[in-house]
Amino acid sequence: MFCLTDKENKEYNPSGDLARKIANKIKRGREKKAELAPDTKIAMFSRYISILAVGEKKDINDLMNYTVYQLMDEFNRYELKLQYDSWEKYRIAGATGLDDPEDWLKDIHES
Repeated sequence: MFCLTDKENKEYNPSGDLARKIANKIKRGREKKAELAPDTKIAMFSRYISILAVGEKKDINDLMNYTVYQLMDEFNRYELKLQYDSWEKYRIAGATGLDDPEDWLKDIHES
């Protein structure tokens, strides 16, 4: 489902002058790209799993068995619930002028 191979770091072994020129041009392009945008690795799904494990007091191993759909569904629902809970705490503490939060029980899959 996901392409996990790193095609960006493939090294070329040119066999002729023209091939060597092309390989050098590709290498210079990659170096320039690295200068402009430093390599930042984002582990989105592992971050979501960690957040859900702590926030919902669930076993991380159980969450690791979720499909991408299940993980995203639960994470989106959890975000809505957090927003509602925060709003409710502020309201109980006497805050006024707060916008009502989205209904965390709504159908999150409607178009």
